[in-house]
Amino acid sequence: MKTVLITGASRGIGKATAKIFASAGWNILLIARSKNDLATLSNELNEIGSKVFFECIDLSNPREISNGIKNLLSNGLSPSVLINNAGVAWTGGANNYAFRAMEMVDSSKSYKHFSDLF
Repeated sequence: MKTVLITGASRGIGKATAKIFASAGWNILLIARSKNDLATLSNELNEIGSKVFFECIDLSNPREISNGIKNLLSNGLSPSVLINNAGVAWTGGANNYAFRAMEMVDSSKSYKHFSDLF
């Protein structure tokens, strides 16, 4: 059975995407910051019949990404598809963004960890 890894999976597009893949019979690996939302979604997807594992990871923290991915993959599933949906949103002009906020928008830090999967 095929496996998909979805970031930003606890709500919105990530959650909807997880439901679509589960309905198509895929195994699902979920990443988001909200443990309660991930647990609820995991239960919903298990009822559909998918094998589901999740890990709470803050993708703005490279160390947390590395450890979290290792934990998530310890179940023996290996993703063949990555839906890198996690993101952040701010309103207002760019001159109002804190430096840390701009770092979070730079996806290259998390990309390195995910590229090691494939």
